Amino acid sequence: MAEPGSRESAGRRSGPSHGFSTDAVVESALEHSLSLQAVIELQRSVGRLEGKVDELSRQMGSEVDRLSRQIARQQKAIAWMTGVIFTAVGALLILGPIIAWVLNNHFDQILNTLAKGG
Repeated sequence: MAEPGSRESAGRRSGPSHGFSTDAVVESALEHSLSLQAVIELQRSVGRLEGKVDELSRQMGSEVDRLSRQIARQQKAIAWMTGVIFTAVGALLILGPIIAWVLNNHFDQILNTLAKGG
C-alpha cells in the first residue's frame, strides 16, 4: 500500500470518486452552454426571418390587389373599345350604301349639268 506522500498517491484526488472526472463535467456544461447559445441564436434568426417573410407576404398581397385592379380597368377599357368598334362597323354597314347612293345621284346630277353646258 502507498503512503500518502508517495508518488502513487500524487496522481489521485482526495474525496469521493464516482467514476468520472470533474473536467468532463465542466466540458459537458460548456458544450451544453454553447449548444444552448446556438439554439437561442437560431431562434432569434428564425424570428427575424419570419418577420421579413410576413412583411414580404403583406407587400405581395397589396401588389397583387393593385395589379388585379389595374387588370380590371384594362379589361373595361378593352370592352369599351370593342363596343365602339362594333358600333362603328355596324353604322358603316348600314349608312355606307345610303351615302354611296346619295353621292352617286349627286355625281350624276353634276355630270348632267356639266354636260348641258351650264
